[in-house]
Amino acid sequence: MHPSEDGIGAIQMPRYQSHKKVWALKIASVEGYTLTFAEPGYAPIRVDEQLFGRYTPVVGDYYVTYDDGYKSISPAKAFEEGYTRIKSQEEVAAQMYKNLRAGRAEHAATEERKNKIE
Repeated sequence: MHPSEDGIGAIQMPRYQSHKKVWALKIASVEGYTLTFAEPGYAPIRVDEQLFGRYTPVVGDYYVTYDDGYKSISPAKAFEEGYTRIKSQEEVAAQMYKNLRAGRAEHAATEERKNKIE
């Protein structure tokens, strides 16, 4: 909804772009006030019913915690359009290792082709 349609005024409100860092888990199931997550290793949690006061989550939405401890539910589309995952040190190291192995394998294959030509 365009902000001028909610009765605030006839002109558009100023727009802002998010640059916050948050913690979030994608929701795999919702049973009552218990959320189960798609990311492995995280136990289901029971949230306060007030969290559902403005929006009832569905599978695929995100459970979000902000720096100040505030918790909310974010619809998947809004969350995925506004945030990019920050890789952990372990994920970065694993990707570097994978790239190194791929580079070595490619180098070995190139050397093998060179040797066949010679």
